[in-house]
Amino acid sequence: MSCGSSESGFVYKTCTRDAECNSRLKDCERIASSTIGLCSVRCQADEDCEPEAACVDLDEPAFDRSCVKRCTSDDCPAGMSCFQYDIGSRGCFPSTWLG
Repeated sequence: MSCGSSESGFVYKTCTRDAECNSRLKDCERIASSTIGLCSVRCQADEDCEPEAACVDLDEPAFDRSCVKRCTSDDCPAGMSCFQYDIGSRGCFPSTWLG
């Protein structure tokens, strides 16, 4: 399995525009303070995402509720870091978002 890929065929990676994402994770979701985003797909609930992902709402106007790869520590794809977004919940987000 290559860095950034998942068993389902979804490829979690950073992006700057939608065209850099694949057909499954087709949206380049960003926060207002960054030009770097993450390839994702919009969702309403965890059930809309692959088993290794969660439906995340960052309460950030520029970020639509999207599927984000779950993580435990350093198991994120290149260019991403494991970040706590809610109590007890961690996801892979672009490292540039953290600082």
